Amino acid sequence: MKNNACIGVIIPAAGSGSRMGGVYKPLEKLCGKPMLFYSLDTFQNCSEVEFVVISAREDKVIELTHLCQEYGYSKVKKIVVGGSNRQQSVKNAFECGLFDNENITHVAIHDAARPLFSSEMAKNVFAMAVEKTNAVCASRVRDTVKRTNDENVVSGGIDRDNLWLIQTPQVFEKNMYKNALDKAEKEGFVATDDSSLVAQNGVNVNLCETPSQNIKITYPEDVLLAEAIIEKRG
Repeated sequence: MKNNACIGVIIPAAGSGSRMGGVYKPLEKLCGKPMLFYSLDTFQNCSEVEFVVISAREDKVIELTHLCQEYGYSKVKKIVVGGSNRQQSVKNAFECGLFDNENITHVAIHDAARPLFSSEMAKNVFAMAVEKTNAVCASRVRDTVKRTNDENVVSGGIDRDNLWLIQTPQVFEKNMYKNALDKAEKEGFVATDDSSLVAQNGVNVNLCETPSQNIKITYPEDVLLAEAIIEKRG
């Protein structure tokens, strides 16, 4: 990685957790440790990362601030209130510390509920982003994929050779990401992930192959799988 490359990380953590029964997922325990802390450990120990901003639910900002201080996450510089959707939460974090920080060359956006992201994965995706201006973690689709009609009757198959499951972090040159955010806001475009914002702005997005175990905790059964992986890692 180039010596002058410096990563600012945004962690959107303002979701409702409705598919997990309404729990606040970032502080849900995995093997006795809050889910969010696994990602914070990775970024805290990553030399390329200088600055972390978390966008949280308003009622969790003070609690998260105290916990990050208590557990020594010194790279967490700000915890801001999230927006009405993920895109707005990321924008709030970006504008509250990262864009005006002249040291930051790239922005990485990472799901708070994706705790199994590792230092090795960070090294790979950051290096690709610096070399190619952007990089998005993703894993190849392994299962057979079918297309159906509205009645769930199979109407055809899909070649999975070029199909990928998109993950995070997603890493972009800072100005590239700002331009994508600005255009999306101007046009009223709302995306489910940040690579879609950038692609909407005419940029070719690069995928960095990442293990499928970099899962997002969405349903209660995902907790069991994540804890099994954590225990296996020791």
